[in-house]
Amino acid sequence: HQIYSNYPNPFNPVTTLSIYLANPANMSYSVYDLKGREISHNNLHILKGGKHEFAVNMEQFSSGVYFYQFDINNENYSPKKMVLMK
Repeated sequence: HQIYSNYPNPFNPVTTLSIYLANPANMSYSVYDLKGREISHNNLHILKGGKHEFAVNMEQFSSGVYFYQFDINNENYSPKKMVLMK
């Protein structure tokens, strides 16, 4: 699997997360604040192999650093940093 950096980054208020799945996989992703609190969780269930993109709207949150993390087949991948600038 390949996880790409979100774009744009910094962003206001929408950014896109992208991932390439080598095979069909059960997938979800979460967004965390700087203190490590989960502020959003999206369970996408089983996705087919290939590239997938997801728009994330952070309009209700304040400017700052956030992290997103993919869970693929119950395996957590390293979190990636994104910056919301309003």
